Amino acid sequence: MHRSARSCYQTSLHQPAITAYSPLMEQLAEEFEKLEQRCNASKSTESVEKCIELLMEAKEAIEADPGNAQATVAQLKKQLSVITSRMNEDMKKVYNGLGKYGKAIDKTFKANLDLVNNERAFEGKEHVVNETIAMHFVRQGQFGLANTFIEEANIDIKPDVQARFEEMYRILEALRQKQLEPAITWSSTRRPYLDQHGSNLEFDLHRLAFIQLFTSGQIPEALVYARTQFPTFSTRHLPAIQKLMCAFAYARNLRNSPYASLFYAETMWDDIQSLFRREYCEYLGLGADSPLSTTAHAGALSLPTLVKMTSLLKTPSTISTTAPWKSAPSLPIEIPLPKQYLFHSVFTCPVSKEQATEENPPMMMPCGHVVCRESLGRLSRGHAVKFKCPYCPSESVSADARRVWF
Repeated sequence: MHRSARSCYQTSLHQPAITAYSPLMEQLAEEFEKLEQRCNASKSTESVEKCIELLMEAKEAIEADPGNAQATVAQLKKQLSVITSRMNEDMKKVYNGLGKYGKAIDKTFKANLDLVNNERAFEGKEHVVNETIAMHFVRQGQFGLANTFIEEANIDIKPDVQARFEEMYRILEALRQKQLEPAITWSSTRRPYLDQHGSNLEFDLHRLAFIQLFTSGQIPEALVYARTQFPTFSTRHLPAIQKLMCAFAYARNLRNSPYASLFYAETMWDDIQSLFRREYCEYLGLGADSPLSTTAHAGALSLPTLVKMTSLLKTPSTISTTAPWKSAPSLPIEIPLPKQYLFHSVFTCPVSKEQATEENPPMMMPCGHVVCRESLGRLSRGHAVKFKCPYCPSESVSADARRVWF
C-alpha cells in the first residue's frame, strides 16, 4: 500500500467519532463506532510489512545460494499463503463494515444530494483546496501525513507554521501528562497579549498548579505557591483566589467541604487543554478549529435545509417567483447553525425588514438609530429636508447619516 494512502487510511479510522448534532447523526455516529471496532488497519499493515520482510529475506537467500532458490521460493510461498489468508479475513471484516456503514449513510441521508452538488465549485481553486487540506493535517498534529501531502500536491506551507503547531502539541502532550510548566512558561512570556485580550489562561494554569499541590498533600508548598503567584492576578481574579484560600480551613476534609468542586472537577484537565489550544490558535490569528473541519461540519448541518430549498426552487410552481434569487448574493432562507459557526454579523433593517448588503449598507443617524440606505432615502424622500427618525423624536437630514460596519 502506498505510504500516504496507508497513512490516510489509518488516520481516517483513528479519528474521533462524528460529533452528534441530531438524532440522525447520533445513529450515524454509532455505526461509525461499530466500523472502527470491525476494522483493524494495524493488523493489515503489520501483515504487509511482514510480506515485504519475507520477500527481502528470500531475495538475500537466493543471492547468497542460487542453487537452493527453488526451496527458498517454495518456503516463501507457504509463508506468504498464511499471511495473505489472514489479510483476506481481515479485509473481509473491513469491507463488511464499510458496506454496513454505507447503508447507514444512505438511510440517514435519504435526500438526493445531487441537487446541491456543484462540480465546478472549486474549479481553478485546486491549489487553495490543497493548502486547506495540508493545513488541516498540520493542525491535527498529523505532521508526517502533512509533509507527504505537501510533497505530492506540490504546494508550499511556511515552515514556521508547522513548527508552531509542533510546539503546541508538545505542550498539549505535557498537559495530558499533567505537567503544567511548559504551558505556564508559554503563557507567562505572552502575558501582555493575553491580558490585552482578556484571557484567563495564565491564571487558570497557576490555579491548576496550586490545586495539584494541594490535593497531593503538599499543603505548605501550595501556600508558598499561592503567595508567590496569585498576587499578580488579584485585580481580575480576587473572588476565585479567595475561594482557593478558604480551602485551607478544610484541608483535612476537603472532599466534604463547600470547595470540593473546585479541587476535584473531573473535566479540569480536559478544560485546560481546550483553553490552551484555543488561546494558542488565537495568538496565531487562527480559529480553534481548522477551516476544513468547520466547513465539513457546517455543511453537514446545512445539507437538509439546502436540499429542501433546492427541491422547492425547481418545482414548476415556484420557478417564476424564485428566479431573482438565482443571481442574489444570499440565500432566500436562513440556515440554522450553532453559534460557533456564525462568523459574520448580519444587519436587518428595522424599517424594510431586509438584510443589509454592500449596495444597501447600514446607515446610522445622528440619534444613534440605524436603518439601511434605501430606507433612509425613502424616509428623506430623496431631498435634503429634515425628517423624523422612525424610532425617536429626533430630526436629521440624510447627509448627516454615516455608514456603520458590524
